[in-house]
Parts: sequence; structure tokens; C-alpha cells
Amino acid sequence: MTAKTTGRWGILGPLVTVGCGFVLGLATPGLAQAQAPPACDETTRSSIQFVGVPSRLVVGREDVFYVDENPNADAVARSPVAIELRDLANGAVVRTFTQAQGDDIYLTLPFDSRGVEVVASAVEQPSDPAGSACMRTIRGEVEAVRRAYFYNRCYSPAFKPSTIIITCADAGFQFRSLRWRHWNKPVARARGIARVNDCNPSCADGTYHRLPARVALSKLRRCPPGERHNGFYGYKRISFRILRDAPYLYQGRSGSFPVPCRLYE
Repeated sequence: MTAKTTGRWGILGPLVTVGCGFVLGLATPGLAQAQAPPACDETTRSSIQFVGVPSRLVVGREDVFYVDENPNADAVARSPVAIELRDLANGAVVRTFTQAQGDDIYLTLPFDSRGVEVVASAVEQPSDPAGSACMRTIRGEVEAVRRAYFYNRCYSPAFKPSTIIITCADAGFQFRSLRWRHWNKPVARARGIARVNDCNPSCADGTYHRLPARVALSKLRRCPPGERHNGFYGYKRISFRILRDAPYLYQGRSGSFPVPCRLYE
């Protein structure tokens, strides 16, 4: 994924895309078994905490969180923090890496994901000099929300839009009252009304006509973050068929054309 600032890079896997700030290297959470201290008492206050971990995340959208120290704890965590991402569907480990406290972690879930469990571990040193170090582990779950989008009323991504304007300059050709089937599937289909300007005597003074129509959306792909959004999955092609002929159908009774991500910028 595109780096956000100097020193950040991305990890692309089959389940998640993670962009990390100042990543120190890939590692299994915790130390090697021979060196790892015992687990911390779970009844004591943790020295680390998640900040900004979303409980739910729309697939394709980029979100950011980080692990920071807990100022209310009676212990201090040693940096770096080991991060482990697990697939919520089957518990499989997807990615492991180490992260400095306070550095941003960018998370994006693919369309078929159910979500991830985020596990953070760090060696914790009690403030009491007589205390022994232990391994502190915290967990959080991010549930995937599966939503596909298509532009609605020109340029705005919408979930199951009831209106799609084709000619954005004058709105002379558009679809309304769309009723969708198979949304979030590879091909979404709808029935609705085509509203067409006959441009007689001119498009500024023309009459709008309503004709029955069918619309299909396909090529579901991810659009990366832009100026007005944080990324999303959108249909990249629209096809239509108007079910009644008319002399003013200058665009034809049927058609198909691509919808690039830049239209959403």
C-alpha cells in the first residue's frame, strides 16, 4: 500500500493489508520460549493499551490505531511491542511484526474477510524494584463489515444507490427508483426507471421521459484512499438496458462503460 510518511511501509497478505510506522522487523509475539518471562497477572492493570482500534471496519477502508503505554498502570512496558493478527474465521495467524509504542498501524480488510483479532504483547516491568518482569498480552477484535459501493448522484460512493446519474453535466440521463438484487456479489442487478431528456428543442428546454430499465454493476474492485474517502470496494463497470424504444434515446437502448476510481475523487 502507499506509504503515509517516511519510515512507514506496508505488509500485503491474503487477509489484511497493514501499514506500520517505523516497523522494527517481523517477529513472533513475545520472546523466544527460553527467554520469555511468565505471563502477567490478568487481575492487574495492563501497562499497554490499544488506542483507536475499531470494533467494526468496512472492508476496503483504511483505518489507523496504535499501541501506547497506560499511564494508570503500576508498571512500564518495554518497547517494542509484538503484534499478531489472527483471522476471526479460523484463528489462523495472518501476520506478526514488532512495533514501537505510539507508532501508527494502518489496517485494511479485503472483501471476503470476517475480521481479525489483534494481539499485542510486551515485556512489563513493575514499578516496584523487587517485582519481576512478566509478559503482558492484550487483545482486540475488528469485525469486517462487507459493503460494496457505487457512485450516487455523481461522484459520491453510495451503498445500494436508488439513483445513478450517468450524464453528470446536465443530469439528462439517469436511473431512478432502483431496486437491487445480489448486492455485494460479483454482479449486482436492479430494475428501475430511466429518466431521459429528449433535448427538444434544446437540452436546456427539453422534456424528461420515464422508461423502464435494467442496470447491472460488475468488476468489484478496491479503490485506494483518496482526498475524500479512506478507500472502499466499488463496482467498476455499469451496464444498462432500456426496455422500451423511443426516438430520443440518443445514447442507445443499451450500453456498458467503465467507472474508474478517479470518478470518486
